[in-house]
Amino acid sequence: MRPVRAIFRCTILLLAGLVLANAGQAAEPALHDLQGNERHFGEFRDKWVLVNYWATWCAPCMEEIPELARFHARHQDKDALVVGVNLEGFDPETLATFMREQGINYPVWTSTPSPRTALGPLSGFPTSFLISPRGKVVARQAGAVSARMIERFIEQYDSSTPGF
Repeated sequence: MRPVRAIFRCTILLLAGLVLANAGQAAEPALHDLQGNERHFGEFRDKWVLVNYWATWCAPCMEEIPELARFHARHQDKDALVVGVNLEGFDPETLATFMREQGINYPVWTSTPSPRTALGPLSGFPTSFLISPRGKVVARQAGAVSARMIERFIEQYDSSTPGF
């Protein structure tokens, strides 16, 4: 039954993308935490923020969760954090239960399905965006990421950016 549900959700996302693309200007979907509060990535100025768009039916998304949790645990109190964005429309209790079961230790926000985000387009799941401490999107990755991949990028970016 899960593959049928996954295909259905992918189809809905693709149809939503076609509708929005043909509508000209797509409104940015609001992001909410599990308590229903509206949230914004600008809240984390002065830290690196890895924003990971994902879905529960996405196998690569599930495979990268331990890596994202590892990265978040190593960096959250210092220089970086992870924010997951789930686009499936689950109620907060269901999503919180799923997060506990999967060992997700980073905040997860929700939004309505859309092929566009404030950070850029989504071409599939997972898609991650890396926001610099100055609030600029400096990287985008369609597909799974690892903790080491994120750390290497940050190290290289820091060493190549004068005055940063």
